[in-house]
Amino acid sequence: MAGPPESLSQSAVVIPSWRVPWHFFVHIIVGTSIFVIIAMPALFLSIAVAKLEAYHADSVIILGLRAGEYALFVVDLVLFFVFLWRTAVRTSRNL
Repeated sequence: MAGPPESLSQSAVVIPSWRVPWHFFVHIIVGTSIFVIIAMPALFLSIAVAKLEAYHADSVIILGLRAGEYALFVVDLVLFFVFLWRTAVRTSRNL
């Protein structure tokens, strides 16, 4: 089986100038959407804790739910910033 013609195998691939910023934009939109989707349970936990406090639920339950809410949001936020940083670095390398 013969390989590709010599002229095709040694030609450089030309990437359009709009492609790298477009990939960056798409990654930012998708990453932000995922961040919001994961942050929504933290928001719902906050609303649930406020309702449970109004019903005078046990303080241990309130404390546990609040800890889960903050942990979920902090981890989501840290991973979102890591994603943004890595995307920016990858984009700057490709420019």
